[in-house]
Amino acid sequence: MSAPTTTATESGWRARLGRATLELDALALTASTGITALLGLAYWTIAARGFPIGEVGRASAIVSAATALATVSNLSLGGMYERFLPVTGRDTRHYLLRGGLATAGLALLLGFGFVLMGPTQRLFVHDWEWLGFPLLVLTLAQFALLDNTLVGLRRARWAAGKNIIHAVVKLGLAAGAALLVLVGGESLVIAWAAPALLLVVLYLPVVWRLCGAESITRLMPSLPPRRELWSFFGSSVGIMVVGALAPLTIPLIVVDRLGPELNACFTMAWTLFSALALLLGTVVGPYIAQASSPGADVRRLTARFAGILIALSVSGAVFLWFGAPLLLGLLGERYALETESLVRLMALSLPLSVVGILYAGVARVARRLRLAMAMQILTAVVAVAGTALTIGRFGLDGIGYSYLVIEVVTTAILVGPAWRMIRRLT
Repeated sequence: MSAPTTTATESGWRARLGRATLELDALALTASTGITALLGLAYWTIAARGFPIGEVGRASAIVSAATALATVSNLSLGGMYERFLPVTGRDTRHYLLRGGLATAGLALLLGFGFVLMGPTQRLFVHDWEWLGFPLLVLTLAQFALLDNTLVGLRRARWAAGKNIIHAVVKLGLAAGAALLVLVGGESLVIAWAAPALLLVVLYLPVVWRLCGAESITRLMPSLPPRRELWSFFGSSVGIMVVGALAPLTIPLIVVDRLGPELNACFTMAWTLFSALALLLGTVVGPYIAQASSPGADVRRLTARFAGILIALSVSGAVFLWFGAPLLLGLLGERYALETESLVRLMALSLPLSVVGILYAGVARVARRLRLAMAMQILTAVVAVAGTALTIGRFGLDGIGYSYLVIEVVTTAILVGPAWRMIRRLT
């Protein structure tokens, strides 16, 4: 008589575990992002203590530019993978191979284009840096795309592990460079790039084998019509390209108008804010993958998605307001003094971003991205133009004022459409 009871108990436990997948994936990615942020802060602490401040500013600008170009070269395939890999079935390998080759080629093209036409005179001091930058863009593009691929394949926890490993290894390499008195900013760039390249080489075969599993290959694709796919792709690319404009441009504006030393201070504060913004963004991928799966309880998933966003944003704002100045003070007195007002402006803007992130996630599930793309354009224009116009008068605080205005306007515009779309979707 005990066997049926045990089976029923196991079935109930598995059912509860399946319903909690969103929370488990979100927890894994959130924990990964938090740990990565702390290790990233330790990384830049070592950089600030062991390297001249100008070299820290130069290295951070190179990494920021390469990351932004890597984002563009991924062509928003990350969002496509999160939304549609759950239903590609036996064609999964085909889509991943074509996407990987396309992004690799574009990454090299954009990298060389930046070297030839970008403001690189103050960034690159060695000839080999000019040649290595396109390879850096390629590496970071593939590294980032792996996260979206694993989320789309319902393996978000593997992506979390990958990012933690990268953060630990690059921290060790930076510490080694500081101990060996390798004072050039290129040492910090190499410490960032080398473990990312190694993890890409190790993970790609694993993902390829995973896509060949019987549970995937036995399923027929159930994609929407090609025209709808191209429309979704075009909107996603527009959102991504415009979204990468501010991260690429603002550090270059800071370097040009305020110098590499203040860019080093900005990078430290921006690292903390970006980590918290990324915490919110990591929840979107698991939500999209779960809500896009056949038979998903979209209403319940959306409610849980919104609750997680609110909890994370409020906690992050409290941390920025009270904890960030203390952490930045560990880097050096100037890092804290130059960014005290900036991090508090960022703290005010973080909870306001919930509406925009919620709308972006729901819009991807509903495959309606036009308003999301329009808001991304508005955000990029205000961020870049606001920074350029205010940085001369307010210094780094001008960036904080610009982003606070962005979030207030975005919330006012999207709160109504977000509510209506959620009602239609659920």
